[in-house]
Amino acid sequence: SKPPGLAARKLMEMRGVPVCSPTLKSGRIPLSTVEDLARHTLIQYSSRPDAWSAWFAAQGLPDLKPRKVLTVDTVPAALEAAARGAGIALGTEPLMWAADVAKGLVPAVKGNPVSEFSYFVCTTKARARDPQVLAFTEWLFREASKREKNSPPVLA
Repeated sequence: SKPPGLAARKLMEMRGVPVCSPTLKSGRIPLSTVEDLARHTLIQYSSRPDAWSAWFAAQGLPDLKPRKVLTVDTVPAALEAAARGAGIALGTEPLMWAADVAKGLVPAVKGNPVSEFSYFVCTTKARARDPQVLAFTEWLFREASKREKNSPPVLA
């Protein structure tokens, strides 16, 4: 719940989506179902060691374990490793598609995108109608809408 006196609007929801290089996707080890992920190396970032298990649970497969896990320090490092074919990263859309490295990524499998968190625009209720605050928040919402429209379709 939000503190009293605060106005908040949801800007965008961030969803976890498995991504990999096109070469890995079309490689010799099949990669078309969620279960196929267990036959590949999964890339995780050290700040979210539970991200893959939460994603698998949301797919109805809480006990699925990967063949191997590669841990990196940051999300950009995970996306870079995936783009280079080191494994499959759990990217966060829609923002990840704006990164240069995302040009080398494709959705890995069909699955339900999992909501990881959301961004909100917050201001005090007293400033919510201020013309400068309104102009800024409307700009933010336009930019966020562009990100959503430029995301590739999820294979759900």
